[in-house]
Amino acid sequence: MSAARQQRARSVAELAQLLDVSIRSVRRWRHAGMPTEKDGTWRVDRVRAWRSEETSRNRERGGLAAQGITSPGGRGPRRADEVDELREARAELIRLGCRGRELELRERRAGLVPRGAVAALLHARRDWFRARLLRVCAEMTPRLAALDDPIRVQAELEAALLDVLEEAHSHVPSSARDSAASPPVPE
Repeated sequence: MSAARQQRARSVAELAQLLDVSIRSVRRWRHAGMPTEKDGTWRVDRVRAWRSEETSRNRERGGLAAQGITSPGGRGPRRADEVDELREARAELIRLGCRGRELELRERRAGLVPRGAVAALLHARRDWFRARLLRVCAEMTPRLAALDDPIRVQAELEAALLDVLEEAHSHVPSSARDSAASPPVPE
């Protein structure tokens, strides 16, 4: 006999590694009647042959056994009502998970402002700002016309614009003002 046919596993872990399956699968196979040598070891070639026969038998049985649905301890196929209960329990678990995610999403959305409301607020702020700047122009024109010094004109314009910016800033909620860093003001 060749060395490959004589290959033996001395532990469940070793057999699992040699067959490239999980330890849990090997334990399940032991309970299902996997052939064991008298000395407690497993011949890999015999285990492979047994698995092949078991797979063929499951396919021939059709139905649940072919799908790999067996009762605890590998005692054969589950009854149809057990399978239905399992499927329903899994479906309920999935539904509960979905409901939980929906609730988390609703909770997160509760803290958010709808996009339309934000857009309306931004439009209203833009309109206010435009109107206020135009009013500054109307208020400043007579004063600036009387000034001959361009530096004095620039200072008056800067002061007026800073007043508008300060007024706009006062309309921002304090929580937003505190969290936003103010840009440096040129001197």
